[in-house]
Amino acid sequence: MSRTERWLRVTVALVWVWVAVSCSDDSSPKTEPCEHPLTDGSCAGVTRSEICASPYCTGASSCLNVWHVQQGASAGGDGSTASPYATLEQGAKRVVAGDCIALASGSYSGVTLAGGVSLLGTGAQHVTISNTAPGQPALSMTSGTGALLRGFTLSSAGVGLRLRDSQGTVVDQVKVALAHEIGIDARRAKQLVITNTQVEQVVAHTVPPSGDAGPGPDAGADGGSGASSAFGVGVLLAQGSSARLTQCAIQQSATQGVLADGSSIVLEESAVTKSGLFGVVIQCAAGCAAAGSEIRDSVISYSQGIGLLVSGVKLTATGNDIGHTQYAAGLARAVQIQLQAAVTLQDNVVHHSAAQGIVLDDATGTLDQNRVENNQERGIWLQHVATPGVVLSGNIVTGNQRAGIGATLSTAVTISGGRVEGTRKLDVSLLAALYQSASPPARSPWSRHVGVTSRRKTNFFAPRAS
Repeated sequence: MSRTERWLRVTVALVWVWVAVSCSDDSSPKTEPCEHPLTDGSCAGVTRSEICASPYCTGASSCLNVWHVQQGASAGGDGSTASPYATLEQGAKRVVAGDCIALASGSYSGVTLAGGVSLLGTGAQHVTISNTAPGQPALSMTSGTGALLRGFTLSSAGVGLRLRDSQGTVVDQVKVALAHEIGIDARRAKQLVITNTQVEQVVAHTVPPSGDAGPGPDAGADGGSGASSAFGVGVLLAQGSSARLTQCAIQQSATQGVLADGSSIVLEESAVTKSGLFGVVIQCAAGCAAAGSEIRDSVISYSQGIGLLVSGVKLTATGNDIGHTQYAAGLARAVQIQLQAAVTLQDNVVHHSAAQGIVLDDATGTLDQNRVENNQERGIWLQHVATPGVVLSGNIVTGNQRAGIGATLSTAVTISGGRVEGTRKLDVSLLAALYQSASPPARSPWSRHVGVTSRRKTNFFAPRAS
């Protein structure tokens, strides 16, 4: 065989391989224009308008059996590609744990799936699952392990997606376009993974759905607040849930965008916007066994009340943009940490709150290298802080209106490094937080001036206990 002949054969073989790959069911997926850009340039929400270019998209899934469903198919189908079922309900009656239902483009009625069954659509623009019965979910799955839910839109007169008591479920490229009560109800769900999913327009009801008791509020001290017990929640984790949300977009929830009540959550590279009361709530009552939570590289903005509310839990928040909080129910705080929560806030930007930027009330932790700017009242406000205390280090507090850093009734606060500037009234105010000695504390090298009003005994610059 000549060199030319060998070259031609290799070229033909490569072309054949390319054609074979391009004809697989996950070929040439179309991407969606980014509706929710993040500060690092990545995109939150549904990013693929098509999962694949084939009638059914089962790639990257593990299925014992695959049952096919196509709107408008002939009656009497057997679930094969040649003779698909005509309704999703028919497919749901046939499957067992470990099976997959592959949905062709079309509109389908809501259904309850057996635990551990995967549902695979062709993309959120092409597959819609709807429910018109109040109080009922568009899609429900209780218990089961390892299901994959991908590539469709949900619209519901009740809950959008119910995933209670499931374990290891993955939700990917799903859009909840309209829901009443709750967008995604994941109470008691363990190791839940939600990626590139979008929840929007969740309407509140005044009573919990389906007779279930809702998560109760945690009352905050001195004007603090807990999560509302009214529903209207984008994503609900409760009663020991654990979940990771990556590149998700939750917007226009009537009360709370994300509520983790007695549960642990990792929220990363996501956007929670335009919530009716609280953007993200992570709370735990006394004795709660939930593990610590994390929020990183996310945007929490335009909440009506509080952007991030943390009560009684451990939280690490890094690299987030939290701002543009508006007044609701007398509150406007970008971040509120309360009720013995222990937090590490690092490298966040907290800005443009209609009142306070960061409030710590009866909480402990570290605020390091944050930028707190352009808030209409105080930049950082501390109250009821006791041992082991709060450490502020390397923060830039600038352009706030009433005070840069303020404290009251606090006995264990340490400030080191950083800068406070551009405050219209006081850069650092120690309101009702004072030494009984006649001399005020020494001026910090990073502060222009320190305002002191001697009303109560406290030790604002006390070192942390060893």
